[in-house]
Amino acid sequence: MKQDVPISLQKAEIGFVEIGDDVWIDAGAKILMNVTIETGAVIGANSVVTTDIPDYAIAVGSPAKVVKYRVEIG
Repeated sequence: MKQDVPISLQKAEIGFVEIGDDVWIDAGAKILMNVTIETGAVIGANSVVTTDIPDYAIAVGSPAKVVKYRVEIG
């Protein structure tokens, strides 16, 4: 952010968010830029997703962390 340019004249950063199939994002969750949420993941209410979430993971908190998986992996 430039301190010598008014905020209204500064350009916004543009990133991406990729969301796979069968993903559940609960109420109030925030997903930040440049994050991928893989197939079958669940994001808990009011969570803040700052990093990629793997397939079938259940992620909660601020920042969101994987606490378990919906299916057995491996």
